[in-house]
Amino acid sequence: MSETAKHSDSASPCRFCQIFSDDKAAQGIDHPWLADRQYAAIVSVGALVPGWSLISPIEHATNMSSYFNDDVFWLFASKAEKILRNRYGKVCVFEHGAQYTGSQTGCGTDHAHLHMVPLGFSLSQEAIRFDPALIWKRCPISEIAINANGREYLFVADDFRGQETIGFLSVLEAPISQYFRRVIATRNGMSDFYNYRHFPMLEISESSAAQLHTDATSTLAT
Repeated sequence: MSETAKHSDSASPCRFCQIFSDDKAAQGIDHPWLADRQYAAIVSVGALVPGWSLISPIEHATNMSSYFNDDVFWLFASKAEKILRNRYGKVCVFEHGAQYTGSQTGCGTDHAHLHMVPLGFSLSQEAIRFDPALIWKRCPISEIAINANGREYLFVADDFRGQETIGFLSVLEAPISQYFRRVIATRNGMSDFYNYRHFPMLEISESSAAQLHTDATSTLAT
């Protein structure tokens, strides 16, 4: 992985690293519903829709940009996407691409993760309309690192096509917190509930975790 995407500040513990270091001890939504030696999929706290999941590297990193050129990542992500799609329907993907620990863009999670979310609308269209001040550029997911060039970014794609995924990239002038969560919450008529810290939506998250654990176990057994 590129060193630019990795995190070197170990001053504070990382919740994801703690989960992944002993995933057998993790329970409920904290227990990965799919994992191998390099990557894990867990259900998101504050899931505004069923199935909302995070795909993360086991090793600590700040953003996903370098992993988007890793064939092993795409094998794992494709397995996760298929399980999600079979249960909930078509998924979109997005990332809040932070560049340093504690950035608001990271939304309070300093460990790299790609969101996979089943949605019945175009998140890219909604995201582009949501804040006219942001500039968006069509971008293959594999070229985020080149186009962001060390700057923080937002990326969204409506269609998951593995390493061939193409979406929209906005390189940020200043950090933005929970951007896509605000877009989704507003589109679903629940704008007051976007903040996962205040509204963890545990009923949706726990139900999704149970379903995905069952589906993943069944898939791996066949």
